[in-house]
Amino acid sequence: MKNELEYRIREYCGVFEIQIRGYEEKGMLWWKRKEWRWYRTNAWGGVIQTWPILQPFSKRFKTLEAAQKRVEEWKKDATYHCA
Repeated sequence: MKNELEYRIREYCGVFEIQIRGYEEKGMLWWKRKEWRWYRTNAWGGVIQTWPILQPFSKRFKTLEAAQKRVEEWKKDATYHCA
C-alpha cells in the first residue's frame, strides 16, 4: 500500500487547479470494491468533503509554478488520520 499522496495539476482556460487521487467504496460485504478517481482538494490538501459540512476548497492558481509550490508544501507537512 502506498503512503504517498498523488496530486495532479489541471489547467483550464489559463487557471490551474490541484486534484488528489482518492477512492470511494462501492458495494457491501463480500463484494465491496474501491473506485479510484480524481477529486478537488480542500484547503489543507485532502479530498474535499461536502457532507455534512462543506470544507473550504483549495484556491486556484494563475501560474503552474505557484500550484507546484503549494503541492510541495502539502507533501512536506505531517498528515494525521483519526482511527
